[in-house]
Amino acid sequence: MAKCTAFNVELNNDGESFVCFYSTSSVFSNFHLSSFTIDNRKFNCSEQYFMFAKAQQFKDGEAAKAILMESNPLKQKELGRRVKNFNKEIWDQESYKFMEKAVRAKFNQNAKLKTILLSTNDATLVECAPRDSIWGIGCDITNPARLDKKCWKGQNLLGQALMSVRSSL
Repeated sequence: MAKCTAFNVELNNDGESFVCFYSTSSVFSNFHLSSFTIDNRKFNCSEQYFMFAKAQQFKDGEAAKAILMESNPLKQKELGRRVKNFNKEIWDQESYKFMEKAVRAKFNQNAKLKTILLSTNDATLVECAPRDSIWGIGCDITNPARLDKKCWKGQNLLGQALMSVRSSL
């Protein structure tokens, strides 16, 4: 398992609590190395499973195999971007369930990570990915807008998946 950093709980002016992340050292990141198994296959991080599921969804066996063989999360993501027969409409409808499945397995199968996730209590988990308006909030971790949901430029689907899993643990 990769080294992880402690998280900070930040409060906005309304007293809402937020845990913001955007680093592979954060256990909440898809790139954080932490092994888990789904359907008798071992994955080194949630990004690997997510990209593998994408390749499987579009029946690109070659890409699926390459993703399984790749240990670097960034390269896994690059391989996932090249999946053949990709259909954005279908992926937009199906991708969240794959993400939630990856996050659930990651935190259920790693006791230390599960404890960390549960210790966030009811804080809003926020992926501060400046160039991702789907899985992140579309602004970076230094931007004051990260603590104001009305200012977010993204959907924060990764944060939503994490909070959904947290509430079911």
